[in-house]
Amino acid sequence: MERGLDRRYYPIFIIVGAAALAFSYGFFSDFISLKFLVAVVLAVLAGNVIRLPYKWAVWFLFFYLGVEGMLKMLSNYNPIIHVGSDILVFVLCARWFLSLLLNRASIPKDLPPFLPIFALHFTWFLIEFANPYALGLVPSLAGAKIYVTMFMLYFFGYYLTESVKDAGFYMIPWIFTAFVQTVTGLYQAHVGPSSVLSLAPGYAAALRKFEGYAFRPFGTTNLAGGPAEFIFLASPFLIYFIIKGRVKIVRFFLVALLPAALMTVIVCQVRSALMKQIVGVAGFIFLLTLKSRGETRKQLLIVVPAVAVILAFVLPMVTSQWAAQNAEGAAAIGRTMTLFDYKQISRAREGAGDRITSFAQEVPLGAGLSRTGASAGKFADLIANDPFYPGGFFSDNFWAATIAEVGIPGSIILTALLVAMILRGLDGIRRTQDLDYIAAQAVLTSCLIMVMSGLWGAEGVLYNPEAAYYWFFSGVLMKLVKLGPAQQLKL
Repeated sequence: MERGLDRRYYPIFIIVGAAALAFSYGFFSDFISLKFLVAVVLAVLAGNVIRLPYKWAVWFLFFYLGVEGMLKMLSNYNPIIHVGSDILVFVLCARWFLSLLLNRASIPKDLPPFLPIFALHFTWFLIEFANPYALGLVPSLAGAKIYVTMFMLYFFGYYLTESVKDAGFYMIPWIFTAFVQTVTGLYQAHVGPSSVLSLAPGYAAALRKFEGYAFRPFGTTNLAGGPAEFIFLASPFLIYFIIKGRVKIVRFFLVALLPAALMTVIVCQVRSALMKQIVGVAGFIFLLTLKSRGETRKQLLIVVPAVAVILAFVLPMVTSQWAAQNAEGAAAIGRTMTLFDYKQISRAREGAGDRITSFAQEVPLGAGLSRTGASAGKFADLIANDPFYPGGFFSDNFWAATIAEVGIPGSIILTALLVAMILRGLDGIRRTQDLDYIAAQAVLTSCLIMVMSGLWGAEGVLYNPEAAYYWFFSGVLMKLVKLGPAQQLKL
């Protein structure tokens, strides 16, 4: 009997098919609506999350995160598209649960680390869901997803990782997305606002928030400067594959991508992204240097000077040429470079400490969900008419946001979870002797540190793409920490 198409080729055909559909839209725009096209894309992704092996399903989830913002814009924030990534995670969880029931399989005995802390978090979340100061059932449901959905990816990351090769496999879609964001981001920065205004009217509203500033490219996101978010997340992975990659042409491509990706972050004018990018790359190189030897050390001796040359010579040359093209480019570069102006950057997050103290005194047990972030904007009218806290809670800080919504206990639980996983990652590097496992643990630990370093000025681990990235790769790291020391027996 003739065998069907090998599942390994499904993603290739689906990606090519999706690209063909996107490019052909111009010919069929008179017959089909953009909303219909966006719905088809989400349906295809959901179908593949159901059908493909779990590892490939996770790939498609990550790819969706890369275009989710643009799909929101094109569909005028259709409610289904707005929670598309949450739907895909729910499909993954439902698929696992149904297979468990249908196959009458037992729950794995290999339980992931910190399960009691996760259980404590979910328990406290349920208590907070019934907070007497809550805005209502619908706002609570809307705000619930940031404390539940992406957290589930921790368990998928842990159970789907069987070796160090799996860690590299999951990094690939993030690198691919960073490449797409670099290409689209630089193109849009060169063309200007017309590059996005021609796509959807929603971009005009997003641009109005930054009137008076230089244009920020959107890439395939819904946020001005959004490409920087994906690029800084993938940057440690770029260095990882440059050092540990086996294919020379791929390594050469990644080296060439570095200055272009960094240039995109600069024109995006998201200073926190540049700061986190530096933390992630420097942290990985530092952690790997501590235990490197042999071939890995040789690779570091080549890569580190190469990165230094790119930063010291190539990037300044590119930025100077870009700035010379127009005043807007010069303004964008100038604003990003204020990251290195201590006086100016020190004032960027003034008041965060005061807000944390104020919220802790005002609502020590939290004021309910949807009080901060995107959900607060959705329910702005309810907040304005709230008899308890009509002024709302401006956070712009992870600890201020979590205290306002889930109180001091919830904030402490989450902080303990973040710190514990980083400490476990560092301990895993210390105990592991196999260099492949050391490198993978070092890059993922540096990634967790990188994301956490930005929490003073954002709530990254609660919102995508950082939330999906953080919780999934923290699960991968915890599994590598368990597998790594056992590799000593193979030396």
